[in-house]
Amino acid sequence: MCGIIDTQKDVGGWPVLKSVPPPKDSDRDGMPDQWEEMNTLDKNNPDDRNRMASDGFTMLEKYLNSIK
Repeated sequence: MCGIIDTQKDVGGWPVLKSVPPPKDSDRDGMPDQWEEMNTLDKNNPDDRNRMASDGFTMLEKYLNSIK
């Protein structure tokens, strides 16, 4: 079949995306409680996401860089 794709139906529809519930993040700072506890942060303080680590990165940046 050749031509322009006008709708997702032309290519079989939308894929089924599988997901799992997100990890708990009590202070909604983008870092899961478990990761904060492992890195001596306060899981109830959203401001610690901006705390600078010794390497110059914020704690949020360190978390994001740890995700595989």
